[in-house]
Amino acid sequence: MRESDQELDDIFSWQETRKLSKSLTFQYDKVVYLIEPTEENSRLVNEHVKILNFPSEESQLKNPTV
Repeated sequence: MRESDQELDDIFSWQETRKLSKSLTFQYDKVVYLIEPTEENSRLVNEHVKILNFPSEESQLKNPTV
């Protein structure tokens, strides 16, 4: 089985999990982030999200349940 480039990037990234608050915020690396409060995003309240940091210092947010 062969992984795609994106899958390999994800595998080699630094990953941490955070729980979204009722106000759709989470803290990571001493910074508080706010997720845009849309109707669709309101379903993410109290959900865990995964933060991926890549060697290029780029970051990405993923919802593991989606």
